Amino acid sequence: MRSKLKLAAAVAAGAVALATQAQALVMATFNGVVTIDYGSDMTFGVSPLVGQAFSAVWTFDPTLGNTSLYVPLPGYFSYNRAGYNDASPVRSVAITINGITDVIDFTAPSNSYGETDRTNNPDAPQGVLYFGGQAGRYIPSPTGGQAYDYFSGSSNFYGTAEIPFDMGEPWNPPGGSGGGAFARAAQNSGRGYDQAYNFAVSITSARITEVGAVPEPAAWSLMIAGFGAAGAVLRRRRLARAA
Repeated sequence: MRSKLKLAAAVAAGAVALATQAQALVMATFNGVVTIDYGSDMTFGVSPLVGQAFSAVWTFDPTLGNTSLYVPLPGYFSYNRAGYNDASPVRSVAITINGITDVIDFTAPSNSYGETDRTNNPDAPQGVLYFGGQAGRYIPSPTGGQAYDYFSGSSNFYGTAEIPFDMGEPWNPPGGSGGGAFARAAQNSGRGYDQAYNFAVSITSARITEVGAVPEPAAWSLMIAGFGAAGAVLRRRRLARAA
């Protein structure tokens, strides 16, 4: 009985370890106003988009992609992380305009690229934050055959405060400005591109926050099974003592 309890406890402890080892994601939120509409349909319930407030929330995994750390100019340092497909550090971006959100999942497309870059000038001080990505995948075409769903986006911000070297630390500069652009189109068989949206923005604020680590489904299952087994063993021991 004691060995069963030890085994159940070990299973539960292992699951907890897996859960706590799950890397916390980082979110970068950019807010501003649409300045140029190159051509958009009613994805966000209104068209054209010029003058509409927007928000772009990028989700980033700091453990993925290739890392480079370099000093482009005296007094500056720059940290970049980039990768393709499953190694892309950019996991998703959620664009919200007029209360409607379009979410691009960079983990789903078969062809994706993402990168983040932050540059600091300790002498100023100033921090520059950049997020960008592009992705594409084949989807069924309403005219038959396949269509190619393509997305690209970028957000950059010059803030009046240095960015923490550890991107898991919060960053919310008191001032600054930036810009960005977003486009999405599906190429349908035999009729060119169906434009979903294509617009540029002026960014007035940005911030970095950390998202709590979320265990994988397998870790949750293992954890629940372990705790359940431990509880069952304990209940049997109490019943045996009562008898």
